[in-house]
Amino acid sequence: MVMIELLIQLGIAVLALAIGALIGAVFLQYIAKLVAKFKPPYAMAYKAVFIAGAVSVIVGLIIGFSLGISGYENSQAIQLLMWPMGLVIATYVYGRVLAHPDTGPIGFGKAFLISLTWVAIFVSIVLISALVEIL
Repeated sequence: MVMIELLIQLGIAVLALAIGALIGAVFLQYIAKLVAKFKPPYAMAYKAVFIAGAVSVIVGLIIGFSLGISGYENSQAIQLLMWPMGLVIATYVYGRVLAHPDTGPIGFGKAFLISLTWVAIFVSIVLISALVEIL
């Protein structure tokens, strides 16, 4: 019974990641256009967002299970350490998957700028939401 519940939870997580990547791909297209001066096809952007999200979740699960087995509790400090790791994972994936039609893969530098822009937009949205909630 527990195995069935875990499989259902895994299926829901994959579905949520797939739906989130649908929206994230649009953001990535416009961020890449802003930073790398080209707009990747939607399928390429979707693939990059989905892979980056999947790898980040898998690495997070491995670290979470490892720390749980070790006896550490899931603290906010550990969650804050996951952000830079997710940034590096996204940068690597974007650098490999996003390819300019003329010059090929965009590389680590432009991918890092895309990832930083993505984080800046996300943090801005969260801060604006928090301000609206306060007011």
